[in-house]
Amino acid sequence: MTPGAVPRMRVLIVDDEVAILETFQRAFRRDFEIQLAATGAQALDLLEAHEFELVLADYAMAGMDGVTLLKRVAELRPAMLRVLVTAHHTIAEVADALRDGIVAHVISKPWVRTDVLSAISAITPDVR
Repeated sequence: MTPGAVPRMRVLIVDDEVAILETFQRAFRRDFEIQLAATGAQALDLLEAHEFELVLADYAMAGMDGVTLLKRVAELRPAMLRVLVTAHHTIAEVADALRDGIVAHVISKPWVRTDVLSAISAITPDVR
């Protein structure tokens, strides 16, 4: 790192679709330090081994859905910012997770890069 450089926010992105993970990586690699996980279990393993400021998880994943994962993240790292990406805003579980503070923000699919950056800016004053 260059002396005086500000470290970038470390973000864990979780989705069971590899193409979506790759799209997030390409879209945000200049904005954040990104780590990818293809399952909820893999994400939890990465959380044990690394520090992140934010986890961004898809709602509809095989095995462990995004809300279940983010509930677990909230238990393990309550201060970590948690964002859910979904096309299913009308599902009660998503609304409950937002109301109960399990997620700080819900991003709609299909997402637009600037909207994701705006959402992250809205929940953290120190986006880098």
